[in-house]
Amino acid sequence: MSEAADTLKSALRLITEMIDILENSDDAEAPQAFFEAYHEANGQLNYAVYQALHPLLRAQRGQGSPSATAKRPDLDGLE
Repeated sequence: MSEAADTLKSALRLITEMIDILENSDDAEAPQAFFEAYHEANGQLNYAVYQALHPLLRAQRGQGSPSATAKRPDLDGLE
């Protein structure tokens, strides 16, 4: 799980960069910089979710649970 945590920390740094761009940048290049940070943060978040959930899904498959009927992880409260 530490890889997922490291990836989330990277995404958090990018999100902080996005906030800084919104708060402190009035130049014409700000939208492009914001989009680039958003795009990278989105990829990092998706990868962190994969890293965190992949072992769980793999374990379910190893127990003979077909992926179509596997229970979805409870993600309530993560917002």
